[in-house]
Amino acid sequence: MRFDDIEKIVEWGQDPTKFLEDCVSLKIVDGDVPLVVTPYQKRMFDAITNNQFTACKLFRQAGKTSAAVAYCLWYLIFHRNVNVVFVNRSRMEAVNAVRCLDRMYESLPGMIRPRVRMADPGMTSLKMRFENGSTFHSTDMRGFETYFRMFGELNGLISYHDRIDLIILDDFANFSENDVEDL
Repeated sequence: MRFDDIEKIVEWGQDPTKFLEDCVSLKIVDGDVPLVVTPYQKRMFDAITNNQFTACKLFRQAGKTSAAVAYCLWYLIFHRNVNVVFVNRSRMEAVNAVRCLDRMYESLPGMIRPRVRMADPGMTSLKMRFENGSTFHSTDMRGFETYFRMFGELNGLISYHDRIDLIILDDFANFSENDVEDL
């Protein structure tokens, strides 16, 4: 690896926007297109990076799910042994989030792409485990509820790998009040 490559990797590790624009492509019908981070998506990344809690209220079709998945990819690659949970409204949306992450991962240059193992897609919670020990869990509301209850019942006996470092609640504005209260 050349010195220029190392400098670039260090820069990408410090700036998710630069990493995503330089390395990630979105697959569409006509082929791959580079990810272009909009100003509001950059503000979203900065808010998530610099705050413990962040709520982003964006207009429809703003690319918030793709942007959130892309941020998760950056977070998973540049942070060791982290757990990211991505919660969606439905099982199908949870599957789509994992597929989106996998497609973005496949677009990465080889020098930055860690090995990944996919968990069994038949599970309630779809997972991707990175060679640096980081894990992406995509689940629907019901799967998250099960995971959260199990997590709470362990009451202090939680292992290092069971903690949650980043939770993305995607499209939560459309959850009914009863759904949220059930958690």
